[in-house]
Amino acid sequence: MNVAANVATDAAGNNNTAATQSTQAVDTAVPTVVITDDTTGTATGDVTYTLTFSESVTGFAADDITVSGGSKGSFTAVSGSVYTLVVTPDASSTSDITVNVAANVATDVAGNNNTAATQSTQAVDTAVPTVVITDDTTGTATGDVTYTFTFSESVTGFAADDITVSGGSKGSFTAVSGSVYTLVVTPDASS
Repeated sequence: MNVAANVATDAAGNNNTAATQSTQAVDTAVPTVVITDDTTGTATGDVTYTLTFSESVTGFAADDITVSGGSKGSFTAVSGSVYTLVVTPDASSTSDITVNVAANVATDVAGNNNTAATQSTQAVDTAVPTVVITDDTTGTATGDVTYTFTFSESVTGFAADDITVSGGSKGSFTAVSGSVYTLVVTPDASS
């Protein structure tokens, strides 16, 4: 702030001298925070989240982060503006992990509180596929039996060699879809 010379006059007609400039630092910019993670696609294990503030803050802790679909693990202050949090997805889950940081949980050097972060959402699949085996024969088999293997979700890598047969021999193996397979078994002779 400035006051120039000769802009005011006293009763005797004397003009003022210029004032020494007055400076006041101003910081009204609130810290913002962006949440990112290290997993592309669907998470099947731990996910490391990075929480990056627009400037250094104090008072930020793991308790200021809200997580659903997983549990909080290691929390690290990398710097005054960068923090990491490891989240372990819920077991046997296909529910997304969501991570939130509310407003007013961290403060910059000027005392400005942060704004809320945009929610981070990460797809998860920790559900293990299950398989049910059925056959097409009621009662006692007198000939070939077709077994159907129905998985709870699409799978890859399933082959006839993954099936153990006792009391018969493997025949035709067919992938009906990614989750349904069939195998024809011929009973042993004279069984």
